Amino acid sequence: MKTLKPIFSILLSLIPFCAAVSCRAQAVSDVLENDLLENAVRLSPRALEYVPDGSESSVYVWRDSLAIVLNTADGKECMNILEVFRIQDWSILGTALPYGSGAGEFFYMQSALGGDSLILFDIVKKQFVVLDPDARRKDWLEDIRPTAAVSYVAQAFIGYDDRVLMLNPRYFEDSSGHSNRQPRLAVTDTSWQWTVPETEYFSTNVTQGSLAADAARGRVFFFDGNSSMAELYDGDLSRPVRIMTGPDFSAPEYVFVPGNEGVVSVYRKADPAARYTCAASDGSQVLAAYRHVDSPDYDYVFRFDWDGNLLGTYRLDCRVRTLSLSADGKSVYVWADAGGDCAAARLYRYDLL
Repeated sequence: MKTLKPIFSILLSLIPFCAAVSCRAQAVSDVLENDLLENAVRLSPRALEYVPDGSESSVYVWRDSLAIVLNTADGKECMNILEVFRIQDWSILGTALPYGSGAGEFFYMQSALGGDSLILFDIVKKQFVVLDPDARRKDWLEDIRPTAAVSYVAQAFIGYDDRVLMLNPRYFEDSSGHSNRQPRLAVTDTSWQWTVPETEYFSTNVTQGSLAADAARGRVFFFDGNSSMAELYDGDLSRPVRIMTGPDFSAPEYVFVPGNEGVVSVYRKADPAARYTCAASDGSQVLAAYRHVDSPDYDYVFRFDWDGNLLGTYRLDCRVRTLSLSADGKSVYVWADAGGDCAAARLYRYDLL
């Protein structure tokens, strides 16, 4: 995806999806064994010169030239949500997205980096912003405006050609495989409003996860934030064509809490033993950060091709927050908590072997 087209020209329509139960019966299933972790290649990091100030929520590296920093701003010590630095000399290119409740201000942004665009979503004001970074000039930071205001809260999202895919916050599937017949993935209508039918289930901490997409190949990865499961969808996105589980896969357990007007809130009962935390991709590969309860000081990264084949498993001596691939795809930038007794966040570069 080179860039997202102007949003007002995007023709979004709900993609037909099949029920999760019937899809899974047709998908190829693979089990990732525990020896993958035991045999993971341990990578040594190179710490970059960016010095954190403690307000960062996410940091991405764009095309080996810009560090794009998203802050948890408060309007006092930290005024702007977005800061952009040139990696060459760590000079600041500019700031944007002032914190606040007024017009043109923002509260808390979730983010997804895909292709040449960074998509931001304000979960409080329910506004999307699409950025197209440019290392040569800073005027792209000066005219940032909300792209659209919506009525829902998106849990995860990714650019897909001239559309935006997202995880459906109303999707639910219990440990026995019973689905409420909502699609796992969904898109908005032409006015960016929610078109998925209502359901009696509302999942609160169940379907979080990460997405990676390549529209040219017609492929989308979903990495589950509640278990060690990954799903690969094909061109029309109607069903997963491949499901990968493990290492240490266990189906999540849920708590059901009846509420007003017949709505049942669904909560994950306990933290999973293993899960995916974030993902990054380019035209040839997909990286997914994997966290295991028995590895409290470090995470793993699984490297897939766009057919779902596992290309490599790596151990990083840090807790991964965000991943960004280098322009040539041979290195990965990691915004992470250092392992061991050091909890300080740092920006690292790992060369993939």
